[in-house]
Amino acid sequence: DLIIDNIIVEEGVWIGAQCLVTQGVTCGQYSVLGAGSVLSKNLPRLEIWSGNPAQFIRNREILD
Repeated sequence: DLIIDNIIVEEGVWIGAQCLVTQGVTCGQYSVLGAGSVLSKNLPRLEIWSGNPAQFIRNREILD
């Protein structure tokens, strides 16, 4: 049986070119996924991830 699950992209998320995001993943608010990354787990809010597989790079700070 084929199991299909949604990908949730919350407000303010940046996803770089040629990324692969697997099913069931949530990209938290204002997170960033670097170009060419492969994401197979949830991307926490205000974090920057990149690579294959995607790894945490650093936290993101939002200025007013």
